[in-house]
Amino acid sequence: MYFVILPAFGMMSEIFPTFSEKPLFGYITMVAASFAIAGVSWLVWLHHFFTMGAGPDVNSFFSIATMLVGIPTGVKVFNWAFTMYRGRITYTAAMLWAIGALFLLLIGGLTGMMLAIPAINYMVHNSVFVIAHFHSMLLVIVYAIFASVIFWFPKVFGFKLDEFWAKTMFWLFSGGTALVFIPMYMLGFMGQTRRLDYVFNTAWHPYLVTEEIGIGVYCLSVAAFFVLLYVSVRDRVKNRVGQDAWGTSRSLEWLTHSPVPFYNFAVTPHVNARDELAWRRQNGINETQPAHYVDIHMPNNTGVALYIGALTFVLGFALTWRIWWLCLISLVAIIVLMIVRSWRGDPGYIITAAELEKMEREAMRRQQQIEVDHLPQHGGHAVPGGAMAFDGQRVAPLGTPPSTGDQH
Repeated sequence: MYFVILPAFGMMSEIFPTFSEKPLFGYITMVAASFAIAGVSWLVWLHHFFTMGAGPDVNSFFSIATMLVGIPTGVKVFNWAFTMYRGRITYTAAMLWAIGALFLLLIGGLTGMMLAIPAINYMVHNSVFVIAHFHSMLLVIVYAIFASVIFWFPKVFGFKLDEFWAKTMFWLFSGGTALVFIPMYMLGFMGQTRRLDYVFNTAWHPYLVTEEIGIGVYCLSVAAFFVLLYVSVRDRVKNRVGQDAWGTSRSLEWLTHSPVPFYNFAVTPHVNARDELAWRRQNGINETQPAHYVDIHMPNNTGVALYIGALTFVLGFALTWRIWWLCLISLVAIIVLMIVRSWRGDPGYIITAAELEKMEREAMRRQQQIEVDHLPQHGGHAVPGGAMAFDGQRVAPLGTPPSTGDQH
């Protein structure tokens, strides 16, 4: 669970600064907290088995280890909160999903601290309280994924997802979450177990009906999701974006065209600060162009990675069900593919400087027209279409030192 949620934390750490128009608060402590969570998470697995009779010493050790995870997680929560504090927050759909993930992290984390106490764990073990806690943590990942898809979608496809329907989906999904899991926490305290053949306690009925209503609201959010996709694709020309889709983006990928060309950057970017695009905007060089282009060596496309991924899935399936002959075949096939790919001569191909310059000029002309026609509507500043990487040796020294990302 802890390793699955760490990527979600990374997504949130990109989105909060963008829509708060501030650097991420306490970047170094955020990195340290990530390592701490990854390290301590190896020592908490027995908190699922407090009731198996391992003894007070074992239970005490894993109880303390589980509580220790809350310290670096709390560091992240406070850093995100301080990132938003006194920032110029823009409540886009991506920001709403990220804030929703933060609230669910608080709920799931605090109930997790309750379950880390063996005495409480004995009382609610095998109840729906545990189910509600686990789903609260999983929903942190779900919310972060939706936030990141909305956030990076224009960078991948060149147009934004529809804000109205993305927000509609958020509110419906959040309503369903509240209606399903708040009653579930309460039912856990009331003694409902996770597996029932018959609901014998009539006092549970109103809470169960509320959960069913929540499932209905969840279904509406799924319908809103499909409408979101349809409307976004239908209006893709109107919603086209330039390089910086949000006007307040901070990191390096927003210096590339939208959608990102197959060669990524035309020239290797010279990085001056942690939040490179924000630094360039601050110093007025976000429109700097490369003085010249050089040839780019590109590898040829290959499907080997897809084949290895599919075989790895087969290997995992076979290991789970102990189908040893299938394990052997899939493992040998993976090794053979890796050897063949490693030893096959693949010289790749060259994009010449002239070809690159022609593609860049056309892409920048297209980006400039898009950004003139579609300025950001949320109050940020549009980045003109020329914000590309530049040769560091050709930029005059600036009086303002690079930002470290920790100052506010």
